[in-house]
Amino acid sequence: MRDVRSNAGRSAADEIAAATRCEDFATFKPRFEQVQADLDASIRTTGRFVRDLGTSKADIKQGEFFIVGG
Repeated sequence: MRDVRSNAGRSAADEIAAATRCEDFATFKPRFEQVQADLDASIRTTGRFVRDLGTSKADIKQGEFFIVGG
């Protein structure tokens, strides 16, 4: 079948639809801006989130950053 989303595609769309607005985002905005500056200056790097190697959402620790859908 063409033009029909897979179960994974529907699940991802449902997860995005269930997201809620962060009312206190202004509190965290400077941290995101610093992370972006660190990425631009090559102080930080991005890596792939690989579930096949045993990594899961539970492996993301408080204070760490990750890119949703990235």
